[in-house]
Amino acid sequence: MNDMESGKLFQEITNNALFSSERHRTKALLETIFAKIAPKLEKPDFNALSKIGVCAPNKPAVVCSSHETPVLYLAPELEAAGNPLETEHEIVYGLANAIVLSKNVGRPQRETEMRRIVETWGYPAPASTEQRAGAHV
Repeated sequence: MNDMESGKLFQEITNNALFSSERHRTKALLETIFAKIAPKLEKPDFNALSKIGVCAPNKPAVVCSSHETPVLYLAPELEAAGNPLETEHEIVYGLANAIVLSKNVGRPQRETEMRRIVETWGYPAPASTEQRAGAHV
C-alpha cells in the first residue's frame, strides 16, 4: 500500500459518522499505526481493511454494529489510557482481528493469521488473541 492509499483509508476511517471528532488521541494513534503499517500492508489485507467499519464514539453507550462487515470498536477509555504503546498495540490487534474476520478465515486458522498480520506489520504478537476491552470486533 502506498502513502496516498494509506492516507485515503485513514481519512475514510476517521471522518466517518461513527468516529467522534473528540477522539484526538485515538486519531493520532491510528495515524501513527497507518504510517508504520502502510509499507508492509499486503494487498489482500488492505482490501479487507478497507471494508471494515471503525467505531470510536465519545461515550460508551453508543452501539456500533453492521450485518455486512466487521466493525472495530475503539472504546472511549482508549482516549485516556495511560500507556500509549499498549494502546497502540491494542488498536493494532483489533485491526488485525477485523481483517481476519473480514477475510472469512476459518476459526482454527484465525489466531495464526492474526499473529502473521501483526508480525508482518512489525509489532510483537499478542500473548493472547482473545478480545480486548479497548479495541475489539
